[in-house]
Amino acid sequence: MNNILPFPLPPRMTQQGQGGQQRQNSPMQAIVGQFMGGMTPMAILDRIGGPQARQARQIIGGKSESQLRDIAMNMARQRGVDLSSLAQQLGVKLPE
Repeated sequence: MNNILPFPLPPRMTQQGQGGQQRQNSPMQAIVGQFMGGMTPMAILDRIGGPQARQARQIIGGKSESQLRDIAMNMARQRGVDLSSLAQQLGVKLPE
């Protein structure tokens, strides 16, 4: 069974770059921007929509902050990702 949860790509958001040119943000940048703007993870998943987002909602629904942190750390570790480094690159402070 495939344990990877693929997320559908949300529509690309554009911002004005230098010289008035439009530049596109990656889907991850859009999601982080929404989170940093105060949207809850559940609201972001609702906005993304689709069966994978519904599955993610079911996985994280009803879990405590500690349980969610453990799930995220385990998933990242299994995939060889250092969450502390990733959070630093994204400018996000991980909860203790």
